[in-house]
Amino acid sequence: MNRNASQHIQNLAVTITLDEADRRSRAVARLRWRGRTLIGCGRSRVGVDDGVPTESSEQLALARALSDLTRQLFVLSVDDLERLPVRAIPG
Repeated sequence: MNRNASQHIQNLAVTITLDEADRRSRAVARLRWRGRTLIGCGRSRVGVDDGVPTESSEQLALARALSDLTRQLFVLSVDDLERLPVRAIPG
């Protein structure tokens, strides 16, 4: 790699919102990037009766929201790659 070449650096942020209602935790993860907004959602049940602490329920909802966001970003990337022109392989 050429150390003198200019680098393209982007700082991105994922905004995460957590809330709890009706014994359910919900997480929403938003990523704004290249003029698009991707929103991942995750839910889990707060198990007061079965001893599941609220923190664990929130963590699970958050993990699901981030997983959903990851899946969407992956699909978007594959779609963009599939639109590229196909080049013949020399041989």
